[in-house]
Amino acid sequence: MIRLFALALCVSVQSGTQQEDKVKRKLEGPLAGLPSAAGPHIEKIRALGDNAWLNLGSPAPDPKWGKARGRSWSSRMPYAPDVRGAFLNGQGVHGFVKPDGYYMDDVFFYDVNAHRWICVYPGTDTRTIAAKFKSGEYKPNDDGQVVDKQGHPVPVLMVTGHSYGWHTYDTDRRTYVTLGGPGPEGWLGNSYDTPCFKEVQKHLPSPKGKDRVTGSPFFFDLASGRFQRYPIGRPHTYDFNSILLYLPTKKALWLSNRSQTLMYDVATHQGWSELKASGPAPDAYDTVACYDGKRDRIYVRSHVYDVKTNSWSVARHSGNVPRAYDHNAACMHYDSVNDQVVHVVFNNGSDPAAIKRGIFVLDPDTGAWTDGPLSVGGQTWNGFYSPELNAHFFHVATDSTGDGVVWVYRYRKARKK
Repeated sequence: MIRLFALALCVSVQSGTQQEDKVKRKLEGPLAGLPSAAGPHIEKIRALGDNAWLNLGSPAPDPKWGKARGRSWSSRMPYAPDVRGAFLNGQGVHGFVKPDGYYMDDVFFYDVNAHRWICVYPGTDTRTIAAKFKSGEYKPNDDGQVVDKQGHPVPVLMVTGHSYGWHTYDTDRRTYVTLGGPGPEGWLGNSYDTPCFKEVQKHLPSPKGKDRVTGSPFFFDLASGRFQRYPIGRPHTYDFNSILLYLPTKKALWLSNRSQTLMYDVATHQGWSELKASGPAPDAYDTVACYDGKRDRIYVRSHVYDVKTNSWSVARHSGNVPRAYDHNAACMHYDSVNDQVVHVVFNNGSDPAAIKRGIFVLDPDTGAWTDGPLSVGGQTWNGFYSPELNAHFFHVATDSTGDGVVWVYRYRKARKK
């Protein structure tokens, strides 16, 4: 436990040259040794035909922290191609404390090659957190970030709710990025009356203008195995409408927040800048989205953001357009092998008469949707696409329980050119 926190709760500001050197190093911390050797299930995945499913069963648990739990409104799992796996976080049941006493602000990694869970961060220990504030082991620094005695950032309530579209993976710097908890004025706001956090609130001073971390992401650096967080010049808020993605062509973070389109320079960590994008931005409340690397654009419902021109437009769609886009109903992936957008609607509970469960596929060139039935059931889905295997992965579970299994779906085999 001590070693995990020593690895995970450190911060360092590095130059561009150091960042490049770091990427070349072997991984340290909980993800050391990745990517894993391919297990026998990988050949089964490779053998999948068109529109085919494979049930891999329950992933092996983390030796110490067990299995990742299903979580609602958290359907996106950012995929890390260099280590062959994807990250899962976000609360499920509001204010849920796991049987081991840890709050469900944990971060798990699904190792595709080994079909196993790796715990990146176990979450906040509700049994000891108040005592640590009382003793001074944890305290807010001058920026408003909670730190330990060494000044390292502590990811207490790193996720203050469901993860929605608030996390991504930086493929250039090999960092998992999540928007993280807000500053001291509201960092306990979504604890949903959990008793231990009410006690913690007594030990947090009023920010009085000192907050420089609200809206600043947490970065989990795979090379060092550490969490990092940087003060930003102007605090920025986010909400259910926010969509966070990494843009490889800009080497920057991109954030859509209804009327705002912003960018975060991960080389300087100076904070968010308004892009002042042209065109009609989507008024999208809690919506899935995906990045199309071939065209360098982002799909958000019927809207398209073009990275090159910094502009929004409304696409003309035809066919059987899906009727559900929220993170508790759908997973949306860009299938790069087939150059299609695969949109799986797994939950129509909000309006069964109007919403159809199924697999919806968009042709980006024509705007035409086609659809087919979905035979797999389950309460909560968390998913990602692996281009190396040309396969869509879905962790299907009951909300906040460890009963999940992983299903793999192939839309279509690669066509010979």
